Amino acid sequence: MGIIHSTGERKWLLVQGEPQVGHDGTIQQVLCTFMDISELKKKDEALNKLNQTLKALGKSSQAMVHSYDEADYLDQVCHIVKDDCGYAMVWIGFAEDNEEKSIKPVANAGFEAGYLDTIRLSWGDNEFGKGPTGKAIRTGKGSICTNILTDPDFIPWREDALKRGYSSSISIPLLDGATAFGALTIYSREFDPFTEDEVKLLNALATDLAYGITSIRLREAHQKTQEELSEFYGKLEELVKLRTRELRTNSIKQIGRAHV
Repeated sequence: MGIIHSTGERKWLLVQGEPQVGHDGTIQQVLCTFMDISELKKKDEALNKLNQTLKALGKSSQAMVHSYDEADYLDQVCHIVKDDCGYAMVWIGFAEDNEEKSIKPVANAGFEAGYLDTIRLSWGDNEFGKGPTGKAIRTGKGSICTNILTDPDFIPWREDALKRGYSSSISIPLLDGATAFGALTIYSREFDPFTEDEVKLLNALATDLAYGITSIRLREAHQKTQEELSEFYGKLEELVKLRTRELRTNSIKQIGRAHV
């Protein structure tokens, strides 16, 4: 059974009852023993969460193999992480090369309710770049906010985040070599929920995601080049045919004039 301790912490107890029977065969009292299994419960929950994240990693890898459209791939990954890992909201943002160094949300899943349209984000070293997403893109390293309610760097977005039930977040950079071109950001309804092992799996997922995006873009660029080359050779062939006809016509005219 679960109880709330006076400190506000949830505790889990294993309760066993042994009835005490009187001479007349009726139960006089029940002798109860209580065992604190909070740590075992936490380890069990952490293991289940890791299994869910591992499942999400496997599904996102499959999506990478079978996806040919970038927007569809990003949408799939967001929904996989949200559904399998049980997070409140997941989104992907790309760094914009402009004066504000803004971050453009390109995909999301979960309870968002206009959050990404409301907030201002930057990957620059400024007021709007101090959050996990801005830090992840600017530094190329993962960034965690364990408690949105108390983290001073989260002040610009705190009110909007708390309205939607977000309590913590993690952002992992999407790297092309040593440069981050975007980030995968996850919001949780719990405070400080990201264990070290889970962070490792999420980093692996973000690595796959970045590779998948790069692969799709290279494939699309190759396809575009092939189409442009095909179009060029087609036009060149038409020009050759036209020039050949012109030369043949001129030759016939010259032969005709020679006979005259």
